[in-house]
Amino acid sequence: MSVQQDADGVGRTSGAPHPEHVLSVHRITKAFPGVLALDDVSLKINQGEVRALVGENGAGKSTLMKILAGAEVPDQGSVEVAAKILQFGNPRASTQAGISMIYQELNVIAGLTASENVFLGQWKSTAGWISTGALNKSFRYLSERIGTSVPPDVLAGSLPLGQQQLVEIMRALSRECRVLVMDEPTAALGPEEREHLFSVIRTLRDGGTAVIFISHDLDEVLQIADTVTVMREGKTVITGLAEELDKKQLVSAMLGGRTLSSVGRPSAEGSRSKPRCILNATDVKAARVSVDSFQLNESEVVGLAGLVGSGRTEFLEALAGADPYASGQLSRDGKSIKWPRNVRAALQAGIALVPEERKKDGLVLSLPAAENVALPALGRNLSFSGRPSPVIQEAVERVGFDVTRLSTTTGTFSGGNQQKLLLARWLANPVEILLLDEPTRGIDIGAKADVFRSMRSLADGGYSVVFASSELEEVCEHADRIVVFSGGRIVAELPNGSTVADVLHHAYSVDGKREVN
Repeated sequence: MSVQQDADGVGRTSGAPHPEHVLSVHRITKAFPGVLALDDVSLKINQGEVRALVGENGAGKSTLMKILAGAEVPDQGSVEVAAKILQFGNPRASTQAGISMIYQELNVIAGLTASENVFLGQWKSTAGWISTGALNKSFRYLSERIGTSVPPDVLAGSLPLGQQQLVEIMRALSRECRVLVMDEPTAALGPEEREHLFSVIRTLRDGGTAVIFISHDLDEVLQIADTVTVMREGKTVITGLAEELDKKQLVSAMLGGRTLSSVGRPSAEGSRSKPRCILNATDVKAARVSVDSFQLNESEVVGLAGLVGSGRTEFLEALAGADPYASGQLSRDGKSIKWPRNVRAALQAGIALVPEERKKDGLVLSLPAAENVALPALGRNLSFSGRPSPVIQEAVERVGFDVTRLSTTTGTFSGGNQQKLLLARWLANPVEILLLDEPTRGIDIGAKADVFRSMRSLADGGYSVVFASSELEEVCEHADRIVVFSGGRIVAELPNGSTVADVLHHAYSVDGKREVN
C-alpha cells in the first residue's frame, strides 16, 4: 500500500474505497494580531477513523480545534459535519452537529455524581423531580458500550483522572457524538490507564465515531492512530497512514528542516569528587508521602521518577511550602532552618516551585507575559509604565522566549511558551533551588528541548534543579541522578546512565524490596 496526499490533506490507501467523510474542513484561515494561526487549512476525516494531529506548540492545532468547538470564528473557510455546514462561534451548534471536545484540563463538576456529569444539561424531570434511576440506567448502557465500570453514583471529584476522562467520553456519546476531539488525553495517565483509554478509543472507532487525537507523544500517536496529519506554522504539511510513517519522518515534518540541539548531561569526568550538599530534608511527612531522607547537591539536576500517584508531586509541594500540613527537618548548606509552612517561607529559603498545573497554579493568564515573569517582585522588575526591566528581557531570552511578545496576554500563548515564562520568572527573581513538576507536560518536541536546555543552563549557572516527570525516558536522559518514588516513599536512587527498565524495576518493586541503593 502507498500513501497519497491530496489537496484536502487526506491520507488514502491506494485502490481502497474510503468511508463517508464525517468531517470536512475547507480552506480555514485565522489570524490574530501579529500571528497567522491558520493558513488555508483543509482536512477530511472519515467515519470510524482515528486521526492524530501533531505539530509543535503554535502550529495551529489548538486554534483549529477551537473553531470546531465553536470557541473561535475563522476569517474565511467552512466546515461540514456529516455534509451539513457548521455554524461558527456557537458551542451549542457544534455539540448539536456531533462535535465533542475533551480538553487536557478535564471538565467534570466535582460535586456531582458521575451519572449527573454524563447527562449534564440533559436531565429529564417529572413534576420537577429528576429520575435518578433513569439516569443511572442510561449511564450503565454507556458504560457497557465503552467497557468501563465507573459507578454512576460516585462523586466525580473523587474519581482518578483516568475515570474522570471516561466520564467525559460517556458525556460525548450521550450527545450522539460523531467527532470526538481529545487534546493530550494521556498526559496525566499511568501506563495501565493509557492502555485502557486506547482500548476505549478503538471501541469508539469500531462503532463509527471519528476520533481526533492530539498528542506530543509520537510513540503513542503511531500506536493508536489510523492516519496522522502534521501541522507546521498554521499549515498541514503531511497526511499519511500511521503504519507507513515513523517518528523520524514526523519530527522532520514538524521542524521543517530545523534540528533539535542535543541537550545531554555533562561528563562525570572532571566533576567534583565531593559535591557540596545544599539541601538535606529528613523525616518528611506530607499527604501520601513519608520520606526518610533526601539530599540535593550544588549544580545538580535530580529527576524524580515513579508511576502516577507515587508521591512525587506531594513531595515537591512539601519542599516548596505549598502544603501547610507537611513537616520535616530541613537544612540548607549544613545549617538547620525552620520547615517552610508556606510558599513565602520557602522562597526566603531559596526554594521555588514551577507547578504541574501551570495555567491554574503558576500563571495569571489575563496578565501580559512581562508581568507574569515579574510577579515575585513587580516593583523591581517593571517600571511604573509597565515596561519590563533589562533583567526580565534577559531572562526570557535565556529560555528561548521571544522578547517582542512580552506585552502579549499570557493566556494566548502555547503551553511551551507558558512554561518558558515560568522558568524565566526564577531567572529574573533568583533562587538557589528550583523544583519543576512535569515541566514538559503538554508541550511540543521543540519546546521540550528548550526546557531541558534551560534546566542544564541553570545548573551550570549555580542553581540546583529537581524535576518530576511521568516520561521516564526524559528522566533517564536528562538527570544527573534519579530518585525513584513508589507508594509515597523513595525506593531507590539510581546514577545517570540508568535505563527506563531500571526505573520501572524499582517503581513496581519487582523484587518486593523498598530500599535505597
